[in-house]
Amino acid sequence: MIYNYYSYKMKKKVCIVVDHPDRDLDGILYLINILKQDNFTYFLVPFYNFREIYLIKPHVVILNHSRWIYSNLIKILHSLGITILVQDTEGGMVTTHLIKEYISYNDLENNLKYIKAYLIWSKKIKIELTKYLKNANPSKLIVHGNPRFNLMKELRS
Repeated sequence: MIYNYYSYKMKKKVCIVVDHPDRDLDGILYLINILKQDNFTYFLVPFYNFREIYLIKPHVVILNHSRWIYSNLIKILHSLGITILVQDTEGGMVTTHLIKEYISYNDLENNLKYIKAYLIWSKKIKIELTKYLKNANPSKLIVHGNPRFNLMKELRS
């Protein structure tokens, strides 16, 4: 019993914010399964209770977006030395207008200063984002797909 307690305490903690369980939970569990590592413990944190992250004291936080509601959280987590990743669960950036709106709505120019990586759905979206993000480091935009759709694709094959 003591061994289990200490091995739990030694693991790195990863918090993943879940916005819409019906839509996102399968994809998030698929992502955890892909990332599955013995030295990590994963915590799913409901979007409306994202302040629970402070109680968990994780090493890494994966947010579901970087919109205004998270702007202070992002800065505080960064100041605490917590690695921040964003895996946007909504996306849908298919036109120039929507790309520009997305950049503005997510305050990407500012938030990318604090975020380690922004996981992008496709190469096309990354290319479009880098056209309009003048001061951002493009290496922080990582083409990763969307776990929900990646799972669906895998199940079909």
